[in-house]
Amino acid sequence: MGMAIGKYLATALVLGMMIWTWGLRIDAGTAQRNSELQLELENRIRDYIKAKQPTVTSVAFQQIYTEAVPADPQDPNTQKVLVHFRYLTDEIGADNQLLTEQTFEGSVLLKSSDGITWEWIDNQIRSPRIRFERGTLIRLRDMDPNAPDAGDPNEAPSK
Repeated sequence: MGMAIGKYLATALVLGMMIWTWGLRIDAGTAQRNSELQLELENRIRDYIKAKQPTVTSVAFQQIYTEAVPADPQDPNTQKVLVHFRYLTDEIGADNQLLTEQTFEGSVLLKSSDGITWEWIDNQIRSPRIRFERGTLIRLRDMDPNAPDAGDPNEAPSK
């Protein structure tokens, strides 16, 4: 019976210490700053994509979070934050039908000397997934104008 109480007491002590150290690490100001950085980054990415790709109809962020980067010993007054994200874009074709859905994920490194103005230092973005809603049919006839029309293999045969 005494060992069971000791286990519960040790677990409670560890949980209490974890909660206490978490409270030391995250304060309301940091949480507010991180939320503002995330929102600003979402808006900048969304505006950039829509300016470069006008056929993109939506940009939906699935995940975005910040990570504090340790201060540089040579410049201890400069703060750095790494923002990780994942978002989806939908692109329409000329006939206003959904053409592709693409997933992007990556991170952006930001730095600030005053904690208010942030500079975009570096980024890493990749696109691990593209889903094509409609494929492109390539037929021999498309390459050789003299080849007979074989028909569309996706269509039901005519009777």
